Amino acid sequence: MRKLYIGLLILGLAFLTGCTSSKEVILESFDHDIKVCQDTCDIDLQSFSDYVITYRENLEAYQLTIAENKNEDRIYLNTGNTYPREQISRIDPITDNDAIPIVNPSRVVSYYFDLLEFYTSMIDMGNDLYKDSNTNITYQITNRSYGFDAYGGYYDQTVTYTSDVQGIISIKSSFIFNISPDNLEFEASFYYPNTGKLVYNYLFNDIYRAYSYVSNDEYSFKYIDINTGRHIGYTLDNGAKETEIYDPETQMFYEQHNSKYSVSLYHDMECVTFLTYALEDYLLQFSLYFMDGWDQLTYNDYFLRPYSSVYNAGYRVFSDFNIMAYPNGSNYYSVNIQKNLSETELSEFNFPEEFTGDITFSQLVQAYKDLSSKENILSIENLTPDLIKEKCLEILAIIKEN
Repeated sequence: MRKLYIGLLILGLAFLTGCTSSKEVILESFDHDIKVCQDTCDIDLQSFSDYVITYRENLEAYQLTIAENKNEDRIYLNTGNTYPREQISRIDPITDNDAIPIVNPSRVVSYYFDLLEFYTSMIDMGNDLYKDSNTNITYQITNRSYGFDAYGGYYDQTVTYTSDVQGIISIKSSFIFNISPDNLEFEASFYYPNTGKLVYNYLFNDIYRAYSYVSNDEYSFKYIDINTGRHIGYTLDNGAKETEIYDPETQMFYEQHNSKYSVSLYHDMECVTFLTYALEDYLLQFSLYFMDGWDQLTYNDYFLRPYSSVYNAGYRVFSDFNIMAYPNGSNYYSVNIQKNLSETELSEFNFPEEFTGDITFSQLVQAYKDLSSKENILSIENLTPDLIKEKCLEILAIIKEN
């Protein structure tokens, strides 16, 4: 299976020769050469259980280079209690950031390690056959090849699942990885010969790309630049469309879910303000972290629940707004003003004078109008759904032939 990627590299480079437009730069694949052990590989499959300890330690260290505060002791706010502004935890806006998901590629690798641990620890090595008595699923492995050392390795196989519910499903897979405390590279593919489904993703030079293809009506693409935060995501699922784009140069995040549009401004990974159209009016949010004029928060105020209240020098302020405070999963609490605006109010409203975000309300509204005027917001990145589908089919054809 490793020979496959040499072929992919040659074909990919030939395909891309002379192409310099942004769509090729974003969609290009096969432009990597992940270094893994060759003749020095340990080919005792049981050795993976020893190596994976080091791999996970390196993965944890690598994640800390991206989100250095992700392991800090959690600080929880209690309902009805009042906290000084500086005690509200906002030290890790990175780990669970959906708009700028730079931690996600390392989470994908962690999942693949889980899969390898399953295959190397639960499969009977005598005949590569395992039956799970709990699920009544039988796993039959063929065409297995592998090799590991302290820095990474490769693992290829075809596994056939047989179950009472889903019948027989075959998956041809390959995983190549190289990991150290300050760098991560990997490539993985999963091809389902029964259905023609493909999942292919890789991380190289801190650029992550993921392709998934089920049919012409169901496919997806994800692009993440870990260094800049640039993020492009597109999913078509039987008519339902979802597009996400984060532009690190403007720090704007754009979303399109079918006919619903949303626009946000970020600053150093933190959301400053957000605008979308919901049902019969517009929903506006802007962060109190980018507001002067308050020094305390009563979290989930008993008299206002589910809302919170804020104070300045003991006096309640911004009482004409709904204030929502909530944890984002990581060690970060969002504290936002929420306001519903009619079409008329959209042209009359202004951010309070205490707002310090680097955008005016009229600029935010104009960004929303510009976005919602686009039938396909992928055009921001010179992409179209068809270009993504064509790249998925190109990868699928190459992997099917190998």
